[in-house]
Amino acid sequence: MHIPGTAFGQQDPTGTKGRRRLATHVPGSRSRQRGRSVVSGPAEATGAEGTVHMAARSDPVLRWKDPSRSPAGDFFPCAVPNGQLRVHAIPDRSDTWDAVSSFSLSYDGYAYWDDVSELATRSIRGWTRAHTLPDSIDELRACLFYEQRRWHHFGEEPNGRGGQYIWALLCALRTLVAARTVSPPPPVDHLAPHPVSDTPPGPIRSFLDDDAGYLAWASAHTDGFVVNADRATSPNSLMLHRATCICIVGPAGSGRTRTANYRKVCATDLAALVDWCRSDIGADPGCCRHCHPWP
Repeated sequence: MHIPGTAFGQQDPTGTKGRRRLATHVPGSRSRQRGRSVVSGPAEATGAEGTVHMAARSDPVLRWKDPSRSPAGDFFPCAVPNGQLRVHAIPDRSDTWDAVSSFSLSYDGYAYWDDVSELATRSIRGWTRAHTLPDSIDELRACLFYEQRRWHHFGEEPNGRGGQYIWALLCALRTLVAARTVSPPPPVDHLAPHPVSDTPPGPIRSFLDDDAGYLAWASAHTDGFVVNADRATSPNSLMLHRATCICIVGPAGSGRTRTANYRKVCATDLAALVDWCRSDIGADPGCCRHCHPWP
């Protein structure tokens, strides 16, 4: 039983119910859903000698690529184009299924893709087999849209592995949206040392899984500032530091890193860094009590 106002996916802790429904929609599987046989998979074709061959479906094609506006369709009134999507608009684990459902419908997978069903099926298969997910905003939003339509058809809220899969899609989407508005680190020259310029290529730099790049930036910009955030850049994880703060400076301890579990978003301009937190993450960063970064 779902309790209104609570996050979805907390029922059925064993996950058996979610696994059963997820298996129903993996191509090639056969299951019984609500008293009827459900078969999903590629179309069959019969050869000249009567041999049955499975016809491979073509790769899904993204038909609408304009990030500034949404395509016309049944869900246009609630649409949010990719260019207008911000991290603070993406639900997190404290939100209810109603909030996740509403957000998922802000992207009309039927209008964007020629075969959103095939795209979503491949994503589910990759997650089930190897916990891999699509790596583009359009693909992730299309899969969320498809999951909303799928569970709406069931008349139930996601649970078990089905719920875990949806949260994984949302987390990956948050990471991509947060990363697209900051300058990527320059390519690493493996043949010679690559000094860090006193003038960064942009007002803000983000470092993830790159301790060497982050530590080099912090060393070259001792008057700079750093927002420490989790990988998904959740609003309640933002913490502002000076680049010289003992909490975030220097090599990490044995077996640990500075940029694996936490993203470092850096800038020499404090106002620009705080504005980025407000506009793209939707929250002011906390203030470190050790270095007191606010003037």
